[in-house]
Amino acid sequence: MSFAFLHGPIVVSWIVTGVLAEMAVVAVIIWWCWHPPRNPKLPTAVYLLLALLGYELWISNSGNLSISSVAFALTLPWSGLALDIPIPRRAIVLGIALNAVLLYLAARSMSRYRRSTQDAG
Repeated sequence: MSFAFLHGPIVVSWIVTGVLAEMAVVAVIIWWCWHPPRNPKLPTAVYLLLALLGYELWISNSGNLSISSVAFALTLPWSGLALDIPIPRRAIVLGIALNAVLLYLAARSMSRYRRSTQDAG
């Protein structure tokens, strides 16, 4: 996406979508505290699929601003870095992979917590 188009509604849309994405992350963390995932591969696979699809939609400069904004949010923080630092856009795929690994580790940790609390009671 060209920097010439980064004005008005696009910036506001990306900020709002970023805030909604952060709220979604907090909601998932709170949900996982009460209901930890049984299999950490499932949430990781869902994120990876959605993030790669979102990345393609974001890179393809979709005419739909809301789809582009959601896709931008799915690849955060790497998509935000691409706007500030001139990194190759394909490097965002490595960031998505890093996000997936971190998500898997968090889900695995929570699933272990689930097993330990069930065994204790």
